[in-house]
Amino acid sequence: MAEHVLLRAGAAQTCGKCVPCRDGLPQLAAMLKCVAAYEADEAELARMRVLAEMLHDTSDCAIGYEAAQALLDGMDSFVAEYASHATAGCCQEGAGQTVPCETLCPAHVDVPAYIALTAAGDYAGAVNMVCKDNPFPTLCVFVCDHPCEARRRLLDASVNIRGIKKYAVDQTPADQVAPPQRGVDTARKVAVIGGGPRGLTCAYLLALIGHRETVFEVRAQLGDMLRYCIPAYRFPRERLVWFGSDVELHHDVCRRADVVARGIEPRKGASGHRHAAARRREAGMPPHRGGSARHRARCACGYPPEAAPRHERGVREQVVNYLI
Repeated sequence: MAEHVLLRAGAAQTCGKCVPCRDGLPQLAAMLKCVAAYEADEAELARMRVLAEMLHDTSDCAIGYEAAQALLDGMDSFVAEYASHATAGCCQEGAGQTVPCETLCPAHVDVPAYIALTAAGDYAGAVNMVCKDNPFPTLCVFVCDHPCEARRRLLDASVNIRGIKKYAVDQTPADQVAPPQRGVDTARKVAVIGGGPRGLTCAYLLALIGHRETVFEVRAQLGDMLRYCIPAYRFPRERLVWFGSDVELHHDVCRRADVVARGIEPRKGASGHRHAAARRREAGMPPHRGGSARHRARCACGYPPEAAPRHERGVREQVVNYLI
């Protein structure tokens, strides 16, 4: 828990001249560890509170009294949880414990699992563990800002999680790892309009479910923002490989007849065809007025900014589910 980490950090940083700080912080950390292990009783909780109050009132610097105050705040905010540990020997019913690195990851990838697999030398297993929640492990290595590397900084320095992932991907490239098995065939056809990151993620998840997905992309290659907007020095193009789905390139699906002609029948109640501008209005965001990313995408496709066709103006990455 955070209070235990703070107490240990304070005990490691104390100068030793202040007796309450020098002797009190290690005692509080040991008592709190007993509480977390369900080895304390109500009398131990009372002694811990008395010691924390004494430490807060008599410490000469913030190392002592701030750590003690954090513990007191926690005991006041989670009275029922502390009581459950001391009396029932278990966490309070309904209390959930999450791994901070997994919680902070936008895709909620199982970080401890792929670190353990990498440490064991199972690099293919580590890549597949990332792919369970994120179909782009190599992309994540190059462009992720790694918010998961945060919790350990409370104690000393963060674990280089992104570096561990890059090591696994370098040892066994993602395109050389056997992809997960497709789900049982549901005989349903799904058209995914747009071969960008969202469209490819949609196709990947649909394949795992067992649907027959087809990706329609208007450009010459898949990737959209990944290929045309992220600079090559940040994400090398030779690392962008996609396999596993039926793909139709140079194909602009703008009409219902384009989809119906392929045996995919539009069904009422599917996720729908929503333009990016409508989504921005619903979110209360200002209209998109263009920018360098869109300019690079147009130039990469061979269109001058003034002569870009209509379907290139705005975000073309729309996912349309047509189920048969």
